[in-house]
Amino acid sequence: MGADFESGFAGNVKLAKTPDGRQCVYKSYSGQLETLIDEEWDTLKFLHGLGYSVPEPYDRRDNGICMQYIDGGTLWDNYQNAGAVPRWEMMKKFSDLLVKLHEINLDKVNLPRDENFVQGEIARIRQISSKFNDYDMFINKLDAASKNVVSRPLCLIHNDYHPWNVLADKQGSLYVIDFVLTAGDFRYDVAWTYALMKRTGFEAFAEDFLKEYRNYRPDIDSDFEFFIQLSNLRWLVNVMAATRENDDASPFFAEMIKQAEGLMHL
Repeated sequence: MGADFESGFAGNVKLAKTPDGRQCVYKSYSGQLETLIDEEWDTLKFLHGLGYSVPEPYDRRDNGICMQYIDGGTLWDNYQNAGAVPRWEMMKKFSDLLVKLHEINLDKVNLPRDENFVQGEIARIRQISSKFNDYDMFINKLDAASKNVVSRPLCLIHNDYHPWNVLADKQGSLYVIDFVLTAGDFRYDVAWTYALMKRTGFEAFAEDFLKEYRNYRPDIDSDFEFFIQLSNLRWLVNVMAATRENDDASPFFAEMIKQAEGLMHL
């Protein structure tokens, strides 16, 4: 099948060939994550069918999927090596892709919908954090603050949108990968990206991204600070649960946890 060229929490990725000889990427999951491959296959088929910019899904086989190989690297790699004008163009495309995802008609996809997305997310955070109870006080504060949040219509959200989950080919076209596709609040999706870039030390990217998205949706600023707190807390409990389960308190995660806690003013 070929050598691994990327692996991690999301799965194992290898170069492969389709039956007709085309180069492709084969992505598989192991252990308890194997069930995720059906969700990823369905997501890619659905979004590609709508004309949304994702790698074309070729084949579902064994415990993995074959999809279009994008020759060019991640958006972040390209962004880091670009000049000022190409960076501006890439940021515009990066923001535009998320806007386009949020504008897809939710009635076209069969997804569970929690009309009170914020309360549902807080409940999920409580469930995950019940294993270690480090953030009970802050969960309670967010729960209380949520009563004043003005709701917005649900839309499709990526749930982990960042420049390492966007590929750029050599012609400058972008392709989005690694969806955790759900119905949710667009502000949560934007806040996730914004907070992730800030806690990894790329504040300028975070601010430029938010500014660009705001050009499309000025209403992003409504209750946005709340969604920064909510997305940070969800990331924290996810990482704390994963690192404790796998006994992996690496210095990298320790620093990111510290940064995330700082953004929450704990």
